[in-house]
Amino acid sequence: MTSSLSAQGRARLAQNILGATFPVPQYIAWGTGSGTTSPTDEGLFDEVVADGRTTGTTSIATISTNGDSYEVTGTITSLHGGTITNIGLFDSGTTPYQTTLQIAITSTTQTSITVVNPGIGIVPATPFNIQVLSEVMTVINVVGNVWTVARGINQSSPLASIPLATVITTVSGVMFAKADFIGLPLNTGDSVNFTIQVQFE
Repeated sequence: MTSSLSAQGRARLAQNILGATFPVPQYIAWGTGSGTTSPTDEGLFDEVVADGRTTGTTSIATISTNGDSYEVTGTITSLHGGTITNIGLFDSGTTPYQTTLQIAITSTTQTSITVVNPGIGIVPATPFNIQVLSEVMTVINVVGNVWTVARGINQSSPLASIPLATVITTVSGVMFAKADFIGLPLNTGDSVNFTIQVQFE
């Protein structure tokens, strides 16, 4: 299992110290895609949009010293079954727009991608960021199902090869933390209770 506070989450914490205020990261979602969590990620690997994001219960917890951790607990129920592989903690309960790649990406410099349209949800107004496997891209123009993108956003590495049918998920809110794990198979109606702790050492 790999877990990480996201780069955006770290930036938010630094700005909080200087007095900035942001929405509380209290929404939990899960995904079914494969991948290793990185601080550069801005979304889940194949977020299960149909299951929505659950509002967790927030608290201050103690791991090593009194009150050294931020804790969120919440239960998600699977509406259609499947194998979950990663979870994320977000500051927004709004589920993202999601579609799939219609034509494979074949180089790190390719800036035009073709998606299956329509997908699930509403396409945001440009510019908006998307998570595609381990890479973050910014969509700067949309013409039908052809999107013009900037590659390797948030210091993620541009991928040389991305197969067709790869899930594309728009970024919805700031993902504060993320973790991946060995696949957990679920039946329709199964529920999982998560406890996410962020420790300040």
